[in-house]
Amino acid sequence: MENKSTDPLGSDTQAGQTTYEDLYADPLLWMKMGWIDYLVPQVYWSMDLPVASHKKIVDWWSKNSYNTNLYIGNGPYKIRNNSDKAWDKKKELPNQLRFARENNNVIGNVFFSAKSLMSDKEDVLKILKKKYYHNIALPPTSPLSKNEFHNEIIETQFEEKNGLLHFSIPSEERQNLKYALVYVVKKESKLNLENTDKLVAKIPLSDSDNFSFDSSKIKGRKLLALTFINNFGQESKPQIISIN
Repeated sequence: MENKSTDPLGSDTQAGQTTYEDLYADPLLWMKMGWIDYLVPQVYWSMDLPVASHKKIVDWWSKNSYNTNLYIGNGPYKIRNNSDKAWDKKKELPNQLRFARENNNVIGNVFFSAKSLMSDKEDVLKILKKKYYHNIALPPTSPLSKNEFHNEIIETQFEEKNGLLHFSIPSEERQNLKYALVYVVKKESKLNLENTDKLVAKIPLSDSDNFSFDSSKIKGRKLLALTFINNFGQESKPQIISIN
């Protein structure tokens, strides 16, 4: 990031260090050349800090990001531990997450550090769990990776026994599969792989061709959609399975 004082194209901030002049880094060039899969600018300031507003910086990166995944670096280590009193408020970090999620160019958030959330911040964690992290998370995909995997359906064999659905993956399909994903819906028209509200299980796959799913999670719904995630984080087309 650069400031307007050093570059007319920079953000309207007065941050102490810039990536280009001070750190000799040119992330805009890296994105343009397709050299990086993702970028995490460290936007560790509060939402409305006059010299370096979190909102202004995120907005600048959003408008100057392309050809890569943009994640926002947040600084929860500052919560109730900083001269900027905005960090004393329990909703400072949640407000930053909301702002990021309202921006279509921002793919997610990275915390520095996650460890800093593990003590004396239960009120903040309660908000994060309830509003922002209640669904199963999927691994990100790189915009630089050509995705042909989504055109495939990985057909499995399955049987229900003792409250479990047992699946078997054909050996020739097993290579490069990292996770099995299970969605449950009442009817096929309700299936939307972009909505993880319907995702009830993300099952890590071992070297075995077999895995199981607890059928009690179906809870009266009639259809199960089974997809797979490969090594590049790409998702296959769903195999639709009717449940008796």
